[in-house]
Amino acid sequence: MTVFDPTTKQEEVFNTAVLSLISGLFKGYNATVLAYGQTGSGKSFSMGGTYKRAQEKEPTVGVIPRVHESAGIAATIDAMTSGNSTSLEAEAEGNASDTSRSPASGSRVV
Repeated sequence: MTVFDPTTKQEEVFNTAVLSLISGLFKGYNATVLAYGQTGSGKSFSMGGTYKRAQEKEPTVGVIPRVHESAGIAATIDAMTSGNSTSLEAEAEGNASDTSRSPASGSRVV
């Protein structure tokens, strides 16, 4: 578990606490990123950041858009090198218990 102070940049949060989890996804491991804290402490901002600016590479882009981009790049590389098919699913602010079923086809759900 890592606790970040209020001055920590979004990129540092992602690189420190999340980036290493992405490679594990492609090895068959599950990963969860949880933001916990009191109301107004910045949980939603840390996870989402400024969604409308996500494509502009703004420093305020949060964890979820960064995971989406990084996992997409990793999935493309994995498909090119191994021929595997990858499906990316994400759920925020909800119950994800029924979204991570392994398909019978042999494809990986990330």
